[in-house]
Amino acid sequence: MDLRELLSVVWKRRYLVLLVVLLCAGFGAAFAFTKQERYESTATIAIVPDIETQGFIPAEGLSTLLGTYAETAESEAVLARAQEIVGGPLRADITASTEEGTGILRISARADSSAVATDAADAVTTAFTQRIASDKFVTTQVVNPAGTPREPVQPRPPLIIATSTAVGLGLAVLLALAMERLRRRIETPADLAEVTKLPLIAQLPWDRTLARGRGPRLVWDDRSLVDLQESFRSLRTNLTFVADHGNSAIQVTSPGAGEGKSTIVANLGMAFAQVGVKTAIVDADLRRPAQQQIFEVYSRPWVQDPIQPDPTRAWRTRYPNLFVLPAGPPVEDPAAVLHIVFARLLESLRSSFELILIDSPPVLPVSDARITAAWVDGVVLAAAARKDRPSSLEHSISELELAGASVKGIVLNQAAAVSAGYEYYRHPGVFDGDGGEPRVGAIEPVSPARDEP
Repeated sequence: MDLRELLSVVWKRRYLVLLVVLLCAGFGAAFAFTKQERYESTATIAIVPDIETQGFIPAEGLSTLLGTYAETAESEAVLARAQEIVGGPLRADITASTEEGTGILRISARADSSAVATDAADAVTTAFTQRIASDKFVTTQVVNPAGTPREPVQPRPPLIIATSTAVGLGLAVLLALAMERLRRRIETPADLAEVTKLPLIAQLPWDRTLARGRGPRLVWDDRSLVDLQESFRSLRTNLTFVADHGNSAIQVTSPGAGEGKSTIVANLGMAFAQVGVKTAIVDADLRRPAQQQIFEVYSRPWVQDPIQPDPTRAWRTRYPNLFVLPAGPPVEDPAAVLHIVFARLLESLRSSFELILIDSPPVLPVSDARITAAWVDGVVLAAAARKDRPSSLEHSISELELAGASVKGIVLNQAAAVSAGYEYYRHPGVFDGDGGEPRVGAIEPVSPARDEP
């Protein structure tokens, strides 16, 4: 994974990343501001070898000598003497350190108060100098006595918070990558491009009104759904580029249930009817038919005459140029009915309609969509954003191609809203003059009536 892909994953999971970073920074801040403050006082001692006695001592020997004296400063004997000097426990952590190549020894004391730290550092320094006073080979001198610290050395809130934030960012990125691998869903056109080379022929935005609805519906008579209306017009345009010309039969299906295929079929049929294309919608979902409820067409279903399908059973809807063949109530063996009658029904409709749209069941749960896909001119696969996995989409495409279907493209349904700033061009003619009432370009309905194709 390169940097661009990593940044893409982080941006996709940006809210999760932000939450993890804020939580870690918050925990760091809570720890920093609740931890007991610690003060440090340090005394600096110069240890100089007696040259007259020892002669010249190389740097390596001096470092070894100072290391021995540092251990002496932390020894139990020196600490016991320091407790005698302060008249009780030191209540401080004592450390001794040296500077390589020099004769400098530092004795530090850390305690919960500055006074305790200063007293402990002074006491240990005194005990140490007394301990080595009898050593004739070196001389000691307190170069810098232990001073009273004004600021605590621990905790350091800025450092702790910065470290916690950095750790949180690392954890958030790892978590985002793990979710991308384990719970990955198709959400954007870029996700689709990683799964298949099939063209994205439409991106239908998620709409709260439809999400709260009780089933598939038309969007053309609702003034609040202008964006969806324009998206269906775009789908109509793009489909004319990828579909075969002439009397085409196009099937719309999806990998799984509840991904909006019936809504897409109904509104796509409306979009074609608006431009004068004589369109028939065939409800081939014999398990959960929806088109008869959408268009309120409750006539004799086409599946009741599987031996000799009759195209005159296409019932005219309230909209010009749009006809529906309802499926009727669910049948006992849908796959068998489709095997027997669908090919003949499709052939009988081609001479009467310029476009035939097939609403079929989803691909993966049942075999019905694969049966009908073998006879149509093209298949449009609807994928629901944030619902479909890449594996389910790949499997659906493979199943359709195995059946000999020509998959024309993908419709990304319930997608994130497109960028703003194009309202003037996306909604042509919405307003008549300044301050006029909005107009929606839906076709005016006609009186319901039977119209033989």
